[in-house]
Amino acid sequence: MLVAGALMTAVAFLKFRWMIPAFFLFPLYAFWRLERTEYEDRKLRWFAVILLVAEVAVIGGILLQVYSGSLFDRPYKLNEPYDVAAAEIATAGFAKGTIVAGPGPVAGNFRLSFPDSRVISLESPYYIPPAAGNGQCLIVWERGDGAAVPGDLRALMASALEVTLTGEEPIRVAEARYRFAENQIRRVYFVLSVSGLANCR
Repeated sequence: MLVAGALMTAVAFLKFRWMIPAFFLFPLYAFWRLERTEYEDRKLRWFAVILLVAEVAVIGGILLQVYSGSLFDRPYKLNEPYDVAAAEIATAGFAKGTIVAGPGPVAGNFRLSFPDSRVISLESPYYIPPAAGNGQCLIVWERGDGAAVPGDLRALMASALEVTLTGEEPIRVAEARYRFAENQIRRVYFVLSVSGLANCR
């Protein structure tokens, strides 16, 4: 069923990380259902064993990737310290309001860190959730050198929230070390307006 769905592009909208548990758990579930019937096939049992060994190896590889980040001297997505960066921004004064985020996983991670805030992201610029009321305005991004708010973020602010940035807004940076790879640093640049900006609040 999964292979047919992939060939017909019926599951093309699913993200890769969502398909991993699907491809892992569905075959095991199918074997478990077969085990409860009277159907017996020695080759099928061997295939189930091979599949289980392969899945354990993949899970072990993922865990090795997470816990050995410092050995390979490279940051891994599973070790991203977005919660630490969000805590630094909270210490800088952000509590809740509107978060306008650049591309990448920063929007989703900050949505978890600030559950009372609405998040507008360049990943889905056409989805503008309603404002919760008076709040603060936080602009965050992680690409570039932080010298200025990226042009695509400024355009999103203008079109979605009717906010025109002057270019004089103070840009700050939250730095956090990767878990299990402390020689790697995640930098999240941000502009914070405690009193809000137009419809960004």
